[in-house]
Amino acid sequence: MYGVDFQPGINNRTYEYYIDFAARNGIEYVILDEGWSVNLKADLMQVVPEIDVKHLCDYGKERGVGIVLWAGYWALDRDMERVMKHYSEMGVKGFKIDFMDRDDQPMV
Repeated sequence: MYGVDFQPGINNRTYEYYIDFAARNGIEYVILDEGWSVNLKADLMQVVPEIDVKHLCDYGKERGVGIVLWAGYWALDRDMERVMKHYSEMGVKGFKIDFMDRDDQPMV
């Protein structure tokens, strides 16, 4: 990202920029992609210090943009109910689940 007055990366300011862009262009959701939680197979309740999920949900809500969290399947499957409840209470609108590595009926 060029021409911005902040250090782009996995941080609140970058995602605020994305949310502002989405709001200006009628895009309903922004995905916090890989990097918002500690690591791919870690506890999804551990968020990197540069990201404040609640703040971003509130910021997006004020602008009509929902937040979706990317999550690796193995980290989410460990405690799916608790994780989803926790983030839905913050205002997260959904999850993009990745790395299921199967396409059989029980997995899908």
